[in-house]
Amino acid sequence: MFWTRLTRVTPPTETVVSLDEAKLHLRIGDSNSDDDELVESLIASATAMVEGPQGIGVALLEQTWRLSVDELDDEILIPFGPVQSVTSVTYRDEDGATQTLATSLYGVDTDRQPAAIYRKPNQSYPEVEGTSGCVKVTFVTGAASAAEVPADLRHAVLLLVGHYYENREATSATSLKDIPLGVCALLDRHRVSSLA
Repeated sequence: MFWTRLTRVTPPTETVVSLDEAKLHLRIGDSNSDDDELVESLIASATAMVEGPQGIGVALLEQTWRLSVDELDDEILIPFGPVQSVTSVTYRDEDGATQTLATSLYGVDTDRQPAAIYRKPNQSYPEVEGTSGCVKVTFVTGAASAAEVPADLRHAVLLLVGHYYENREATSATSLKDIPLGVCALLDRHRVSSLA
C-alpha cells in the first residue's frame, strides 16, 4: 500500500487552528489560560486525526514528505496531497550509489489528483538497483498558510477539539459519544484513496 511508503521529513511550522480560535470555539475566555496547554494538545491530536496517511490522506499545512518506490516508472503517482512541488527524485544505481535524477528527464503534474511524476517524451531513465525503496521522491505538500486550508477541514479540526475537550476519558460511568457525524461528513468530502 502506498500509505506505508510515506515518511514525513519536515512537519508544519504552525497549527491549522490557533489557540485563540480553539478557545473561542470552546467558549473559554481570553483571560483564562488554565487549559491552554490542554487545548494546544487537543489541537495537535485533532489535526493528527484529520491529516496524513492515518487520517484522510491529505496534508493541511505545508510540510515535506518522502515517498519510497521500487522503480523509475514512466508515471509515479504521489498519493498524498495537495502537492505543491517535487524537491528531488533520487535513486540507487546498479552499483548501489545514490544519484539524483536530472529534472530534464521528468515533469510533475500537480494539477491532477493524485499528482504525478512523468517521464518526458524522448527521454530515458537510468537503470536502478531494483531493490525495495531504491527510488525516493521528496515533495512539499499542504497549504502555505492556515487561511488557505479549506474552511470545512479547519472546522472539522475545531469540532474534534470540542469533542475531545468535553470527552476526556476513554471510558466513563456515563455514556460517551462517538466522534460527531458532522465531522465524518466533512472529512469524507476530502478523503483520498490509499491507491493500494
